[in-house]
Amino acid sequence: GGGVLAETGGVDRLVLLAGRWLLLAAGAAMAVPLFLGGGFGPLLPAWAWSVVKTVAVLAVLAGLAAFTTLIILGILYVSYSTYEVALPTVALLPMPATSNTGVAYFPTLSDAGRAVDAIIGHGIVPATLEFLDAKCIGAVEQYAHLGLRDDAGALLLFGDDGSQDVVDRNLDRIGEQCTATGAMEVTLAENIARAQALLEARRCSLPALSRLGTMTILEDATVPRPRLAEMVDRIDAIAHAHDVPVATFGHAGDGNLHPTIVVDQHDDAAIKRAHEAFGEIFTAAIRMDGTITGEHGVGAAKLPYLTERLGVDQMALLRRIKAAFDPAGILNPGKLGS
Repeated sequence: GGGVLAETGGVDRLVLLAGRWLLLAAGAAMAVPLFLGGGFGPLLPAWAWSVVKTVAVLAVLAGLAAFTTLIILGILYVSYSTYEVALPTVALLPMPATSNTGVAYFPTLSDAGRAVDAIIGHGIVPATLEFLDAKCIGAVEQYAHLGLRDDAGALLLFGDDGSQDVVDRNLDRIGEQCTATGAMEVTLAENIARAQALLEARRCSLPALSRLGTMTILEDATVPRPRLAEMVDRIDAIAHAHDVPVATFGHAGDGNLHPTIVVDQHDDAAIKRAHEAFGEIFTAAIRMDGTITGEHGVGAAKLPYLTERLGVDQMALLRRIKAAFDPAGILNPGKLGS
């Protein structure tokens, strides 16, 4: 909650705060029957027991009303220029018996993309499957000194958790697929400390890249996994055409790429080229049956590409939904339909 609230303001902040307090109020209201009614009926006078029952009914109704209001607020909350209702599902799983991580180095990011396609294609679903290109590897190594190979065009971080035999079998199979698709080297972490060091390579990618300039522009575009290699090749071509350095890392398991451009904040020409490059990257993702955002949202920068992604009819539907809840256009002014 705190992290989200720190990045929002105005109506968004009020909605999030209201949602938090309504959720607490609903929980408290629903608990009233348990505290007042459970087991105490026979000990109370008839009139007092009638009062308790009335309060219990009202508490249940208040709890339901609070939850209903929270759902409506969820619809009203405009997340990065569009209305979206999310119904999260939480699965409670026991702690895995063991886990391990490995790394595979490839001549190019495109080769790593083909390895990802092969891994998933063989029915292997690892707990971790992340990638870094050569620019990310170099930046991370200068930043964190993790002992990564600096002669590779890309690396693939993979890991799994569960029973020891399942983890060993899956990591061996992943290693076989990486080798078959041209990996320069495949190694498994020999201990927990090394496994954490490998995972840190992915975690510190963005701060490592941000040290290279005064303005960091991070975007996300997602394509179907079988087209991951094609997409990274396209990103490299776009970067070359616009003369901007694009470093790419991301979640290989779901095709979510994070192309990142670091430039001088005072270089208006470079900033303009960067935004033009991202425009072509978004268009390329759409044409590969992907989307303009895998997790960051649309925001203002991607709004011009939303119609191309969703189509005219769906955009009209979104505007009608927004108009129903916000006829004056006061929520997120300047965004979709405001």
